[in-house]
Amino acid sequence: MSEKLGFYLDRLSLREKILLGIISLLLGVFLGLKLAQILSFWYYDPQNLERFSNEQRQILKLSLLKEEQKLNLNELEKTLLNFKVPYQKQLDELYKLANAKHIHFNSIKDKKIEKEYFISHELELKFEAEFMKAMQFLKALEQINIGLKGLNLVKDQDKKGLKVVIYLDFLVLKAY
Repeated sequence: MSEKLGFYLDRLSLREKILLGIISLLLGVFLGLKLAQILSFWYYDPQNLERFSNEQRQILKLSLLKEEQKLNLNELEKTLLNFKVPYQKQLDELYKLANAKHIHFNSIKDKKIEKEYFISHELELKFEAEFMKAMQFLKALEQINIGLKGLNLVKDQDKKGLKVVIYLDFLVLKAY
């Protein structure tokens, strides 16, 4: 076997022999480093093991925190969708609801307040209705995403009904 290897090496030029030596040397260094890495796993060091377990616990805590933050972000995005509804669409929904409950507004006052990130529309709605119709409208108003700020109910002495004043607050995000 050594004769065949010697015969093979004799046929090679000097440059090929140098190149083969460099490749052998690099392969030896690589294998030596890999062997040292494998042997270091067999060597038991309590400090390294404790540090490794602490790092694993921290990684687990961070991954749990990341999942919790993803859930919170999803909830916030769902909440944010309520504020992306245009003001006109919210008004249309309010009018549709009032028509469904046979409520006719006597007066509507709108006050627009612009903030840094959103626009607040404060509405004052006045209407007269029978007690049951007014209560049905208010109950239906609670079901949709409209901020009810205040309510004033006054019994009308002349008629069988109520004079109702509702204060609503619509929040709409500014386009950015």
